[in-house]
Amino acid sequence: MLKAYGINESTFDSRISRGYSLEDALTKEAKPHGAKSTEDHLGNSFKSITEMLKKYGVKTSTFKKRVRDGWPLEEALTKNVRSGKPRKATDHLGNDYSSQREMFEKYGIDKGTFKSRIKKGMQLEEALTKKVRKLPIKEAKDHLGNSYSSHAKMLKAYRISRVEFSSRILKGYSLEDALTKESLLFSASEPAIDHLGSEYPSHSDMAKAYGININTYYLRRHYGYSVEDALSKEVHSPLVRVTADHLGTVYKNLNEMLNKYGITYNLYRRRIIKGWSLEDALTREKYFRPGIRKVKDHLGNAYPSKKAMAERYGITAGIFNRRIKKGYSVKDALTRKRYKRE
Repeated sequence: MLKAYGINESTFDSRISRGYSLEDALTKEAKPHGAKSTEDHLGNSFKSITEMLKKYGVKTSTFKKRVRDGWPLEEALTKNVRSGKPRKATDHLGNDYSSQREMFEKYGIDKGTFKSRIKKGMQLEEALTKKVRKLPIKEAKDHLGNSYSSHAKMLKAYRISRVEFSSRILKGYSLEDALTKESLLFSASEPAIDHLGSEYPSHSDMAKAYGININTYYLRRHYGYSVEDALSKEVHSPLVRVTADHLGTVYKNLNEMLNKYGITYNLYRRRIIKGWSLEDALTREKYFRPGIRKVKDHLGNAYPSKKAMAERYGITAGIFNRRIKKGYSVKDALTRKRYKRE
């Protein structure tokens, strides 16, 4: 049928969806490909759909929705859009209000509460008249007996965050310690007071006054230094520029020396900040802990671990342990030539 009238299926479907009668959909002359003009239900031509919709005062989204819903072209273009005026409302007693907002204000509830109640299946009367439950605000008292209208105001008075306060309480801190212990989570720009009581505009200014870097101060406080020690303890020069180790061996730069001893800059830096000697900072094993039992080889040389001792003799700790289990002496376990099968 469509072939007989010389139109394609998509054009026919489009015309029907736009409200054309069957006769018009079949017989109306198709526009040349690429033409962007359109016509309304009266046959008036427009350069574009946008121009046509502007003429009728209809939004593009409204027009498209109407066409999708099967509205005839005339109704899609001419039916009035609901104005933005507030919708009138009537309560369960039959009282009329100029808007829902006015009705809600009358009953002392908000729109969200009303909608939630209706969604839960409440009748209009109950949704409007049921009292809104208000959670009581709990008063808070500090360790000195001072009362605050809320925990938030108490924490603000002591300049501590809710997160840190809760964390301290969970760790078993007393109320006094949880409120008064100095927080290490400070910002470099926050006002600061040193151990002498002198005030500074910021922690950065305080650190600068004592000639140390703010990061050094923060790390020292993190490791448990007092404010006085964190500010006044001398910064070891090896942290800044080191060209020689504790044995007097000279290196081109710090990285060359650290590579020689097989430790990272960050590990070395932490050790120096904590007050370790240069020798310990360079030579202690990465996972060294004070009190760990040392092991000795057959010559009486001490090592911090079996792994360190085995590596000194060019074998692994696993090979050493297997040899000892087989009955080897310490000397044989360490010095015997290593076979491929091991």
